[in-house]
Amino acid sequence: MRFNLNLVALGAMILSGFSISAQQLNSSEIYHELLKFKSPYRVLYLAAHPDDENTRLISYFSNELKTRTAYLSLTRGDGGQNLIGNEKGELLGVLRTQELMAARKIDGGEQFFTRAVDFGYSKTDKETFEFWGKDEILSDVIYVIRHFKPHIIINRFPTNNYSGHGHHLASALLSAEAFQKSADETVFPKQLDEIGTWQTGSLFLNSSSWWDKTLPERAMADLSISEINVGRYNQLLGYSYNELSAHSRTQHKSQGFGSSPDKGDQIEYLEYLNGKFIQGSFLHEDLLDSADKAWLDIGSDIDSLLVQFDFANPVTIIPNLLIIRNKVAVLDSIFDRFDYKMDHLNEILLQCLSVSIDVLAESDFSTKGSELKLRIEAICRSEYSVVFKEVELNNDIFSWNRKLENNVFLKDTIRLSLTEVIDYTGPYWIKSPFENRFDHSQEMLKFPESLEFSARIKIVIDSNEIEFDKAVKYKWTDRVKGGLENSLRILPSLTLQFDKFVYVSTDSSIKGNVVIKSFDKIALQGKLIFKKDSLIEITDLDTINVAAGTSVSIPFSGKLKKGNIMDPLLKVSFVSDKDTFMNQLIEIKYDHIKSQSVLKPAVSKILTLNLSSSPGKIAYVEGPDNEMISYLKELGCHIETLNQSDLRSGKLSEYDVLLFGIRSLNVDIGWNDHSEAILDFTKKGGLVVVQYQTSRDVAPVKFSPFPFEIGRNRVTNENSNTTFLLPDHHILNRPYKLTNSDFSGWNQERGLYFAENMDENFQSILAWNDDEEEALTGSLIVGNYGKGAFIYTGISFFRHIPNGVSGSNKLLLNILSYKNVK
Repeated sequence: MRFNLNLVALGAMILSGFSISAQQLNSSEIYHELLKFKSPYRVLYLAAHPDDENTRLISYFSNELKTRTAYLSLTRGDGGQNLIGNEKGELLGVLRTQELMAARKIDGGEQFFTRAVDFGYSKTDKETFEFWGKDEILSDVIYVIRHFKPHIIINRFPTNNYSGHGHHLASALLSAEAFQKSADETVFPKQLDEIGTWQTGSLFLNSSSWWDKTLPERAMADLSISEINVGRYNQLLGYSYNELSAHSRTQHKSQGFGSSPDKGDQIEYLEYLNGKFIQGSFLHEDLLDSADKAWLDIGSDIDSLLVQFDFANPVTIIPNLLIIRNKVAVLDSIFDRFDYKMDHLNEILLQCLSVSIDVLAESDFSTKGSELKLRIEAICRSEYSVVFKEVELNNDIFSWNRKLENNVFLKDTIRLSLTEVIDYTGPYWIKSPFENRFDHSQEMLKFPESLEFSARIKIVIDSNEIEFDKAVKYKWTDRVKGGLENSLRILPSLTLQFDKFVYVSTDSSIKGNVVIKSFDKIALQGKLIFKKDSLIEITDLDTINVAAGTSVSIPFSGKLKKGNIMDPLLKVSFVSDKDTFMNQLIEIKYDHIKSQSVLKPAVSKILTLNLSSSPGKIAYVEGPDNEMISYLKELGCHIETLNQSDLRSGKLSEYDVLLFGIRSLNVDIGWNDHSEAILDFTKKGGLVVVQYQTSRDVAPVKFSPFPFEIGRNRVTNENSNTTFLLPDHHILNRPYKLTNSDFSGWNQERGLYFAENMDENFQSILAWNDDEEEALTGSLIVGNYGKGAFIYTGISFFRHIPNGVSGSNKLLLNILSYKNVK
């Protein structure tokens, strides 16, 4: 229990603007924060994706060397896979952003991103820069360097093929170039008025024996390679840095990166690449400029204060902290750099005083123009004199000027009206349309996530006025999880959502529903307006009344005219006298992250398929992403989920097809224990289809009648030329005769984790290759066995089917309809 509480507290004081901790720090943790406050050094770790960062080093630098440490991830991980849910693309990027934020709360680091969109696996830096635009992302990297002003930069990846991913290599190349150019006034000069230039002192590579087996031996003889023992134990925190880092890395749950805490020595390597270097020292005074050297006097004051620190009563250092605070204010006015130090010191003051101030809403959402009733709760759990002065919120000021008595709650209520100009809650980087780079101002690179709806709070301590921000929260009690909280969300008065993301039309007709949800306190009246291709007709709808705080489902129907529909997207808006509403609300909720609300235009796709036949009865084995079930039902398939208990009871015999969802074997390897039953099902005429799995814990697939290996091969070019290896094969001809045109318009990739080293009894159906690479034949393999068959496919149906790709839908139906006819 103590570990979890400390983990919450450890990360309470991070990011560009400290706020009151949800968790009160204990005395040793306050002492630890004072040590961190003393340090003038800043360290930037740089890589390509969420989960690329070395949490061991971030934990070590932040908590052992006490540096201000940040991770710059070029992307938000939008192109990866998801082991815990259905989020893909930009929604996965939102989830993985929050996983990084959760990780930083544990290891004590901060977080930055560039505007680069993760478009999936890339094999070369050339392809990566073609998507992103090298100069544009280089400009972002330099902006972050100039803003954060690191003394050293540490790269995760080398500038060679050991990087293993085009994005990885790009991150190393950009870092090396930015290190050289961030101090050059002629490089991106428009940034200079805002943040100036900055020359980082040293550039290092976080080398690894993962790609360099000679590293431990080389480190013994090469003085430019330094060994760091990240397994050291921190008495103040009660944990070693590799223990902290394991819990930090475990926050990357969508990628399956759960880690067990290790104890004892553990070595990391830093290899010097460029800049100033003193043997045996990463952080030395030669790295400091005049402003940072001026900070050393503050450090001396902190040393004196630490000698006086009373662990039984931290409040006794408040007078000296206030003296230091005045010195920091003077220093910040001269150098305009130490505002983050002031925020950190304010937080330490509040922790020593045991001050807690909450601004609480009656609900977890409100709308523009509505009245907001808020509850103010303030308490000081020490004898020190603290005056609660005022709260500023949405340009309204509410004053109290009351002393907070020791351990006595001050409670009050305020009301204010939300202006129409306030922004809706949601990730700022996806609010504007984008392709390969997010479309937002470079200034937003300072903020890893959207700013919350917050109050500016003022208190007075010994005539010193202290200000800080506190997010407005909604708190409630769950009967199982206990006390919970969410930040207040600002939502539209009304949201829209189609009941299906893809409508399949088999007879030129369309039927569906638009779900309208009101978040307002008044009723709204308006009309649904459909925006569509000219060949799509939707029946006009009467005026719709939506009562306050209710949801209504409005049916619609239409038909398709003869001709080629150029734009299969169907969009809808609700037009009222008050406003025009066109967004759907998507909520991302997991226990390990802060809940996220995403507003996106309400759209659906129309997919036309002439179903001549459908597969037999399908048993589906769930994985982490199970959207496939609803889409196959929409295609006319009879599909039901099957678990291992069902299989043991003999229920499998009721089905024609056993379909394994993506990574289903990764999340439950126990299916391999039923190989005999599944092989018997196949032999008697059943079809077993296994969608892509990673090789981790899965090799071999024991219920395959013939051996094969799951490799790491993939084809990332979604437009790669398709070769029909067996053009007369059932899968390419029935019920749909596929042509090359059916393999156009795919999204992100052809597939991944292709089969390799296949037994000769397997037939390979298709071949693809990326540029300048040999063709791969393991994307779709078929092995006939008895009266049935086993199929493994690495084709990314999980991306294509939800995206309404017609040819991919046809191919999947052909696979599921396959019969072993001799």
